[in-house]
Amino acid sequence: MALTKKQTQVLREFCLAYGASGYEKEISNLFKKYLVQYGYEIVYDHLGSIYGRKRCHQDHPLKVMVCAHSDEVALKVTNINEQGLIQFQETSIWSQILMGQRVTLINQNKEKFKGAICATPPHLLSAELKNQPVATKNMVADFGFLNRQDALNHHIRLGDVIIVDGSFEVLNENRILAKALDNRVGCALCVELLKTMSQIDLPYDLYIGLNVQEEVGLRGATTAAQMIRPDFAIVVDCSPANDLTSSKELGQLGKGLLVRVIDGNMIAFPQLIDYQRNLCKKYQIPYQYYLSNGGTDAGQIHRTYHGVLTLTSCICARNIHSNSSIMDSNDYQANLKFLKLVLKQFDEKLYQKWIKEGR
Repeated sequence: MALTKKQTQVLREFCLAYGASGYEKEISNLFKKYLVQYGYEIVYDHLGSIYGRKRCHQDHPLKVMVCAHSDEVALKVTNINEQGLIQFQETSIWSQILMGQRVTLINQNKEKFKGAICATPPHLLSAELKNQPVATKNMVADFGFLNRQDALNHHIRLGDVIIVDGSFEVLNENRILAKALDNRVGCALCVELLKTMSQIDLPYDLYIGLNVQEEVGLRGATTAAQMIRPDFAIVVDCSPANDLTSSKELGQLGKGLLVRVIDGNMIAFPQLIDYQRNLCKKYQIPYQYYLSNGGTDAGQIHRTYHGVLTLTSCICARNIHSNSSIMDSNDYQANLKFLKLVLKQFDEKLYQKWIKEGR
């Protein structure tokens, strides 16, 4: 099922916004707009993670935390050479996609400069070097500055952020091409949940929000979970597809949400995996099993305080950690349907059942 016009609009605005790790304010402000629109109480942790809180006004209620991460992979300025060219280091981005890319540099004054990544052209390289990948340390970004002083006059400093640009394209009615689908697709899903859950009376306090700094070590998830102290958490994320050469590998576009039975930084709760699978079967929600050496914010949330029952609810995309990720809208819709059902079903009885099953 294709995204609706409104769904496409929300996903587009999140994907096209800039939000490197530690510099997620543009994304947070977008999300804040929807928190205000749907009447949520706004809460922040001190790293910058933002949440909307919907209270149930019961004594000692359970707390449910639903989150995505707001940051995207990026580059950081490490040096400005005499020619005014910018050297950089990557932050979780796949270095092989960098050569020739158009980029945007954002200085501390929030001014944006367009440029491109370049290196010594192949015409000037030896035959041996010509056939080797270019190391990041040998790349520079050119923003049109005439020399080092010109760059400094434009308030460019070490540590400034560089984002690899990418347009937002609907490839056909079901496929989306964009930068930062990891994890702006999660941000868009959280916006959908804000709208749906704002109209429902719940038997628990609900927190829906965006964590900062996931790509550099799940840092926002750590502080947000300590702030909220949830009893149950759902992490919404975008994982790498593995379907370029075979339809039998795990992680196929268009095959539904991911049931992550193996995760790089969390042993999945068996009772939650059973619940996720059974709910999908009951309501005919497409799902697929998934194994990952990587992790999500669940890796930190589940071990907060005395432990938090935590479930991942992800979709996959091709080419994540690049500016050309591709997702399938059917997976988005499957995940959205699942998330709405979980939040409508969750209550004290279900929670105690899960706790008992884990002992």
